[in-house]
Amino acid sequence: MSLRPIPAKWFELVTVHNELARVMECLSRTGTVELEARSRTTDRLLLPGLDEELKSHRELARRYQHYWPPPAPAAERCSQQLSETLKAARARLAAWREQVDPIITTLERLSQNAVDLGQLRAALQSAGDNFPDIHSLSRAGPKLQVRLFALPAGGLLRELPALLLVKPWQTPDASYVLAVGKASDIGDVETQLQGLKGHTLPLPSWLPASSDQAVAAISGQLAELAHQRAALTAQLQAFSEHFKIAAALADIALIEWLNEHANELRGSDHLAWVTGWTSDVSGTALRPALDASGARYILRLLDAPAGMNAPLVLHNPGWARAFEVFARMLGTPGRYESDPSQLLAVIASSIFGFMFGDVGQGAVICLAGIVLGRRVPLTRMLVPGGIMAILFGVLFGSVFCREDIIPALWIRPMNDPVTVLLAAVIVGIAIVTLGLLLDAIQMHWRG
Repeated sequence: MSLRPIPAKWFELVTVHNELARVMECLSRTGTVELEARSRTTDRLLLPGLDEELKSHRELARRYQHYWPPPAPAAERCSQQLSETLKAARARLAAWREQVDPIITTLERLSQNAVDLGQLRAALQSAGDNFPDIHSLSRAGPKLQVRLFALPAGGLLRELPALLLVKPWQTPDASYVLAVGKASDIGDVETQLQGLKGHTLPLPSWLPASSDQAVAAISGQLAELAHQRAALTAQLQAFSEHFKIAAALADIALIEWLNEHANELRGSDHLAWVTGWTSDVSGTALRPALDASGARYILRLLDAPAGMNAPLVLHNPGWARAFEVFARMLGTPGRYESDPSQLLAVIASSIFGFMFGDVGQGAVICLAGIVLGRRVPLTRMLVPGGIMAILFGVLFGSVFCREDIIPALWIRPMNDPVTVLLAAVIVGIAIVTLGLLLDAIQMHWRG
C-alpha cells in the first residue's frame, strides 16, 4: 500500500509524420499524458501556422454547427500528413455545404413559420370567442393595416395613435394587442415594439372566420410543417453520411486539439517526436493502446530530465480511485504529504457498513454503485460501502430491517446498544490515532 503520491514519468515518443495524427489521437484517448515540449531550438515546428488554416473552419462552424452530426472518428485512421488530413476534411465539408445550403434555407424558413404559427395559436386560444372576424381582418385592403402584436408578459403599449380598433389582452406568459388603422399609425406602434422587446405575429389569408376554426387550421398547418421539416432533416442526415461529415469533424477536432495542446511539437523532415509527462508509470496503458492503433512508434519512459520537476500523480488500485476525490479537495498531495485514498476506502466503507448494516439494503446500494459507476465514476464508492453493509448485516442478522430471517453472527444492535456504542468509540479512537500517526510520518518525510 502506497501512502504517497508518485512522480509522473517522462515519456519520449518518436513516430513518422504520416502516423502523427493517429498517435496523438491514441494518446489523448488514454487520458494519461500531459504534453510538454523539450527539444533543440534547431528542430523545426511540426504545426506552423495551423491556427490560420483553422480560422476559416471556425467561421464555417458558426453557421452550420447546429446541422452537423456529432464528431465520430473513423474506424481506422489513414496514414497521412496532418495538412492533408485537414485539407481532405475541409473539402468534404465544402462539398456537403454546396448540397445542403438550399435545404437549410428552406428548413430555417419552415422553422420560423412554425414558431410564428405556434405563437398565433396561443394568442387565439387565449382570446377566446371575443376575437373579431379573422378571415376579414387578414384580407384588409392596402389602405387599412391589421397587426397582431405580441409582447412579454406585463408589457403594454403606452402611446397609441388614433387607431380604428385596439383590442388588448394578457396571459401569464405574454401580452397581445390587436390593432387596425392606417399604415402610418401602425408604423408608429411597430416603432414602440422595438423598445418593449415585442414582435408582430402573422395573420395568414387562409385563416377561417372563427377563432376555434382558426386554431384547428393552424394545428393542421403545424403538423404539415413538422412533416416537411422531418423530411428535410432526413435529407441532411443522408448528405452527412454520404460525405462522412462525422469523421471529417473528428479529424478537424483532433487537429484543433493539437493546435491547442501541441503547437510546440518539433521534428525533422521525416520524423516527429512527442514528449511530456504520463501518469502511466509502467506503460501498461500507453503501449497496448498504441499497439492497437497500428501506429509505428518508439516509446521510452524515463525519470524526470535534469532541471525539470516531475508532477505528482495519485497511484491507487481501482477499488480506491473513487475515494481520491477527498484527497483532491485541497489539491493533489505534495511530495512530502500522504495520499489517504486507500485508507479512506477501507475506513469510510467500514463506518458506512457499521451505520447501515443490512444485507438487503447493502445489496441494493452495491448494485446501484455498479450501474451508476459507468456514467458517474464518483458513485463507484457505493460498491465497497454496499459490500460492508452486507457484511455487517450478516453480523447484525438484518435483511431489509427484518431480524427474523437470518441469525445474528455477532449481536442485535437494538438488544445490546451499549456494545454498539463502545465499538463506535473504539473505532473513533483508532481513526484519530491513525491520523496522528500519518502526521508524524509526514514530519519524518520532511526531515
